[in-house]
Amino acid sequence: RRLACPPLRAARLSDGSMVVQGMRYSGLEHAIHKLLVWESAAGLALLGLLAVGSLTAARRRLSPLETMVETASAIAEGDLSRRIATARHGSSEVRQLSTALNAMLQQIETALTESERATAQLRHFLADASHELRTPLASVQGYLQLYEKGMLDADDKERALHRVSAEATRMSRLFDEL
Repeated sequence: RRLACPPLRAARLSDGSMVVQGMRYSGLEHAIHKLLVWESAAGLALLGLLAVGSLTAARRRLSPLETMVETASAIAEGDLSRRIATARHGSSEVRQLSTALNAMLQQIETALTESERATAQLRHFLADASHELRTPLASVQGYLQLYEKGMLDADDKERALHRVSAEATRMSRLFDEL
């Protein structure tokens, strides 16, 4: 903006005359305008650099969290052996979090492995118990079928009854052991 009146200075000389001195503002206004343009451009450039630097730093600090998300997704898909890599760029809190999650994942994997082993043992035990109980049960059923069809004489009936009783005792002992 141009000033309406340039600054003037007046002085009275000893002979009574006056001397008036003035200065133009156009050069000063141009210099101030140039300075404002340069300061604005420098300020915008610095703001841009600050924004890029902040984004880069934030991405670098958050990259361990992205790794944690990828690892968690892989674990959710069934890869229980995956672990979170130690954060190189993250904060100490992120490193602590990755260490704690890795410990938790190890415990979960160990518990799941132990559970699978226990389930396999239980299946094996049930298969053995089933086999052990089937034998005396088949014997009892066989003797009872012979008895029902009248295929046993008096002596055989006595032996069959004794055998059924022995097998029933054997099954009872197996149940007690279970």
